[in-house]
Amino acid sequence: MSTRILGMSSIDYQLYLQRMGHYSGPLSGIEGDQTQLATLRFLESIKNAISSAVLVSDYSRKRLAVNQFKFKNAGFYTGIVDGLYGPNTKFAIELYQNSTRDEAPQRAASPSRANKWPTYATIEQFYGAPGTNHVIVQLPYPLKLAWDTDTIVNRTTINKNCADSFVRIMKDILKEYGHEQITTLRLDMFGGIFNNRPMRGGSKLSTHAYAAAIDLDPERNQLRWGRDKAHFARPEYKKFLDCWEREGWVSLGVERNFDWMHFQAVGL
Repeated sequence: MSTRILGMSSIDYQLYLQRMGHYSGPLSGIEGDQTQLATLRFLESIKNAISSAVLVSDYSRKRLAVNQFKFKNAGFYTGIVDGLYGPNTKFAIELYQNSTRDEAPQRAASPSRANKWPTYATIEQFYGAPGTNHVIVQLPYPLKLAWDTDTIVNRTTINKNCADSFVRIMKDILKEYGHEQITTLRLDMFGGIFNNRPMRGGSKLSTHAYAAAIDLDPERNQLRWGRDKAHFARPEYKKFLDCWEREGWVSLGVERNFDWMHFQAVGL
């Protein structure tokens, strides 16, 4: 069954159902029978607070209704808990996503990430003030500016404290895919590294302000897209994601199910 994942990531969703006393299965990120039954039990327990149509709808609508209920209690959502994706729900999801950007992930961290990069709380101690400690690195394969594909990027600016790791990742991607497949899969669509700006939709500085993050193929991995739409969530990109994981870089797509374009050398 194809399920549209909106709002909480699958693991965060399972954890929420667990905390509400309706799910006892593993935090696997796979929304199978146990997760779906827990969803129904939870909705039945709050049926006086939701639209009655939700209980006889498909799983995607039930799931979204659970998200709406959570977001309503958090002050992100002001609409009816009906499982329908309208402007109020879209805005609530954006507020929720913004709130989780530097929150610890709910799944166990990879051993490769242990103590490798700073968290956001210590980012300036590790990388220095925004705009400082930059180096220029030669890229193992050329990139194209995502908004001007005729412009080829052979070198880029990045913080010196994650530069060697970044180059190793790019070499690994080239080894795994080769030039032709990199082009076919648009792994060479460059969305930028250094940009001294706040997080989108927030007031804190972005990890891009420290030149410790990169965006790739932003057109097909848009900020608010989940794994149902983002190309980097597809099976053919698993080895690509593994290259970042091995060096401890965080994919917000993998961890939060949004902003799949974004990879950062900053822990959650």
